[in-house]
Formats: sequence, structure tokens, C-alpha cells
Amino acid sequence: MTYVLFATALVFDGFRSGATDAVSWILLLVPRTLLGYGIDLAGRGVGGWIGTERVCKQCSYPTFGSMSSERCPECGNAWRAAGASRRNRGPSRPRFFVVGGAVAIVGLVLMWHWSMGGGAWLRRMQPTTGLIRAATSTGSNSPLLRMTAWSELGQRTLTAQEETALFDAILDLRKTQLNLPGTEDTWVLAQMAAGNATPAQIARWRRESFEPQVELPASVRTGETLRIEIHGEHVAPLLPPACGVTVHLVGAWFDGAEPSLATTTTGAWTLDISQGRATPTIDVVSDRSGARELVIRLWLVARGYGALKQPLTWNADGTPILPADALWAEPIELRRSVVVAP
Repeated sequence: MTYVLFATALVFDGFRSGATDAVSWILLLVPRTLLGYGIDLAGRGVGGWIGTERVCKQCSYPTFGSMSSERCPECGNAWRAAGASRRNRGPSRPRFFVVGGAVAIVGLVLMWHWSMGGGAWLRRMQPTTGLIRAATSTGSNSPLLRMTAWSELGQRTLTAQEETALFDAILDLRKTQLNLPGTEDTWVLAQMAAGNATPAQIARWRRESFEPQVELPASVRTGETLRIEIHGEHVAPLLPPACGVTVHLVGAWFDGAEPSLATTTTGAWTLDISQGRATPTIDVVSDRSGARELVIRLWLVARGYGALKQPLTWNADGTPILPADALWAEPIELRRSVVVAP
């Protein structure tokens, strides 16, 4: 049990959360190790464990590996008969049971205490890089452990490099869940309001507000129309209230061909609100056969709810002419492989 719990914490919590410092490993491994060892020790104290040596079923006289006589030399039992001997069982050890139970309880208490936000004194000894990993971990440990890391981070002055690392770690965390917890979201908003986020981080935040999914056949014939549909999932964009993001399919073409760009598009809704949503589609045709790469260009445009259904117009190079009410716009380029048969 000790090995099982230790390995579970090591693999599913430690490695997944990227723990690299002593404090993170203490919080993850010590309670589980104590719990597993306490259970093992208490189990030995109960007794009844089965050994490999056989003994007389009637008086427990050991056979010492083989029953050389027909009867037990201690009690005369015909121990070579079926069912007349058994495997040896160990004695009960009450002290082992008591000590093991106490150790297991200590492990459980520590797990509960640290999962409920305890261990702040340990966090104060943790390096900032370890706190950043703990604050944005995706391990199976309680989210309250992340809260203690955030609480300690709030007491420290981060360098520009540490702020960049934390911002990137939050963006990575955001890709694993649809909505960020309030602490992470608030911190990112404050960073952007203070102008501390880099242009690349802001562009990534906006671009990853929608996880696109392209629907198209895996193969098509030369000269046959290939219809492309765009679907996807909305992932909590950084927006003021009553604003949303539309996804516009502005062009699609095969590699080596001239870009085929739309002149107007209505967009796809990334928020499931009562007005409904549209599905952007476009048709392309391949003029030659072979394994070809399809290029698909999308734009994300953030606007108020009242303007989301209004179409956009586009420049000749496939960039949108943004209206005055647009908050921001970000391009996405997708590539998909398609087999074109003769």
C-alpha cells in the first residue's frame, strides 16, 4: 500500500504538476507515504498473514519443508491427508496495529489539512518558480493547494521574467479547462491592464478563445467540390460583459493555388446565447490529384452582443475592415491534409 500510494502521488500529482522543489514534493508525498505505511503496519499487527511454510492443522507444528512422517510428531495428526495441514499464519501484534493506525491517521490529517489550504508555512520556504508551477498545476490534488500557492505569490514581488512565466503557465492551464478560476483570471486582467503582458501573449490569449474544428471529407476527386465547415468550442475569451466573439471563415485553398477569399461573411457564434449561431462554410476545388494540403484562414472578431450578427467586409488581402465597435481581431490559419483522387 505504501508503494501504491507513493507511486500514485509521484506519477499523477508530482509529474503532472511539474513539481521540482522540495516543498511541492513534501506536500504531495509525505501524507500519502504516511497513510500507506500506516495501513501496511496496521495490517501486520492484525495478524493472520499467510506464509509459505505448511503446518499441522491441529497443533500448528511446522513441517520444515516436507512431511517425512505419516503423522505429526507433536500431536499424532495424520497430516499428509488432504486438508490435514495448512499454511502458516503469523501471530497478531497489537502494538503494530495501534502504531500503524496512528501513523495512517496522521497521514489522513495532513492530507485533509493541506488540501484545505494548510501548509502556508511550507509555502513561505518555496522558491517562486515552484510556486508558479503549484499555482497552475493540473494534478489531481485539491485546487485548494493552488490557492495556498496563489496566497503566497500575492505576498511576493515578481520579476518581469517571473511574471512572463506565470502568464504563460496560466495560458497553458486555460487550454485544459473551459474557464479559469477567479484568481488566475483576475491576475491576467490586472497584468493586461497594467501593460505587463507582451503582444504575443495578448494575441495568444485572444486566438485561443476559440478551439476550431474543421469538418471536411478525407478524400475528394479532381474537379469535385469540397465543402468545408467550421465548428469549435468557446474557451472563455477576455471580454467585457455583453460581448462575444465571432469566427469568420474568410478563405480556403489548396497549397500552390491562388488564395480563394470571401468578400463578406456572417461568422460563427462561439457563445451559446439565445440568438443562435451560424456555421461558416466554403467550397473549394482541386485542379490536380495527389496528397495535398488545404489552407484555411479564419478571423476572430470580438464585438458587443448587439453587433455579433452584422456581417463584415474584407480587404483584398483577406483582412477585415473592422467597424468602430470591434474590440479586437485575431487571425487563425489552419492546415489539413486531403487526398485528391484522379
